[in-house]
Amino acid sequence: MTSLTLKDLGLLSQEELTNRLDEIQLLIQYGFHIYPCYAVFPSGCACKHNHKDKKEWGKHPTGRASHRTASSSPSGKLWWVENPYDNVAINPELSGCVVIDIDPRSGGHLSWERLLNKYKIELPKTVMTLTGEYLTSENETMRGYHLWFRVQEPASFIQNLSELGFEGIDIKYNGGVMAPPSRHSSGVTYAWASGKSPFDLEIAELPDALAQLIRRKTGRSLRHMQSVGYKYP
Repeated sequence: MTSLTLKDLGLLSQEELTNRLDEIQLLIQYGFHIYPCYAVFPSGCACKHNHKDKKEWGKHPTGRASHRTASSSPSGKLWWVENPYDNVAINPELSGCVVIDIDPRSGGHLSWERLLNKYKIELPKTVMTLTGEYLTSENETMRGYHLWFRVQEPASFIQNLSELGFEGIDIKYNGGVMAPPSRHSSGVTYAWASGKSPFDLEIAELPDALAQLIRRKTGRSLRHMQSVGYKYP
């Protein structure tokens, strides 16, 4: 009879749990507004609901948290002290950022290259998160990624670039985006790309040419959300 290991069960050693807390502490120190989401285990999402799509595992808030209650308060780490396996998400708007989400399942990596070439956009070096691991249409295993850019004032962005003919590119701003050290349903852990973490370099300003493409053209009133911190259930 084969005995199950900690890895098989999705459990971590004490050292690994401590490292997770250290990573979350760094997010707070950097000024990211974060909130907790359900943990992900090999058996499924810790919420125990039947998700129609596996990709939804671990991407919804736990307790009384939401993207509106995201906080950069040092006390926020206490949630993960008591719930060490919970995922962590960042509210980009409250953190002064917008995130470009490239999904290779939908050919996002190819769309992104076409977009940059078509509009002759030169990207500055910026922070990058590695997301899930997928099999692309070219039958290659590839990880998706998030590109982070600074936004100086509250703005309004379109949700994706599919209407412009660029599939697999989403815009994350007013809501949440998963962050390291969260677990992904594909079995990998979200991670900062080598040399491209927010602790290695500054998040670059959103290039004007890219801003013109992703800003919402129709005006709408914007209400800047206040961070009130999440509460225990």
